[in-house]
Amino acid sequence: MQTRSDEELCITFTIAGELAAGESMGRDRAKWETFIRPFRFLGYNDEVAWRFGEIFRELRRKGSLIGANDMWIAAAALANDQPLVTRNADEFRRVASLEVLSY
Repeated sequence: MQTRSDEELCITFTIAGELAAGESMGRDRAKWETFIRPFRFLGYNDEVAWRFGEIFRELRRKGSLIGANDMWIAAAALANDQPLVTRNADEFRRVASLEVLSY
């Protein structure tokens, strides 16, 4: 197994929102803030929005759309030139030029 312990870990605005909505942390803001604090936050900007549009058009053309939140996550990774680490590798591998690392 490849390790990347020397690399900075990032979290997207969408993942932070999904965690805030979830049962494990959604009712405890302090717990949520403690969890996300070590991550560099990848926010929303015009490049992320453009990448989302590219991803949506390409996947729709191929007839292989993924969930909207997953497209935002992929767009943020591409816009920030970051690999995406996920247990849902099969879905994210539909996105062209996205480096997907599974665990």
